[in-house]
Amino acid sequence: MKPHESLRFEDQPARYRAIFISDIHLGTRGCKADFLLDFLRWNESKHLYLVGDIIDGWQLKKGWYWPQLKRRYPRVRWFGALSSHELARVYGQAHVFVFPSKTDTFGLVMAEAMACGLPVAAFPVPGPLDVIGRSKAGVMSENLQQACLQCLAIPREFALQRAARFSWRTSAQQFLESLVPMRSLLSRKDLYEPAQYPALSGSGPA
Repeated sequence: MKPHESLRFEDQPARYRAIFISDIHLGTRGCKADFLLDFLRWNESKHLYLVGDIIDGWQLKKGWYWPQLKRRYPRVRWFGALSSHELARVYGQAHVFVFPSKTDTFGLVMAEAMACGLPVAAFPVPGPLDVIGRSKAGVMSENLQQACLQCLAIPREFALQRAARFSWRTSAQQFLESLVPMRSLLSRKDLYEPAQYPALSGSGPA
């Protein structure tokens, strides 16, 4: 998505009781502040919760203006970095987890949110396609607002069931299944030239 492209929200702002925003890293080149402004312009809430690294720490060395901002925006709550238990509590207070990125890889935060019973709203791109897949634990759509609204009807049990598939045991099993015996690779001459690797081909010293 390019900075000038819209997130395709409806003509009227959607209204929610609370919105949680995490890890925006304002102050960095890739923070996508325009997207954040576009989202806030078309989504109103009684409470706005900021979780994690909203502002880049290195930029804070140049100046700290949060007290002034806090007075200007009294309904915004600054959480900062949270422990795993505190983060789970915050997740548990939400209804939907919104993943607005189109460039992330796996997106572990989606699995974390589902483990707390949150359905995920995201774009149909790599990352969400891997995590949500064909399950009923979330909604993927180019219209992110519509995906959020549809997620409100998803039972939390669906998200919990999907999250249970992302365990350490499953991860280790997938890794083991990806391993290939070394001898089968050595038999393929298209992978390497035996003369270049005498130790592997058995013609050199042990």
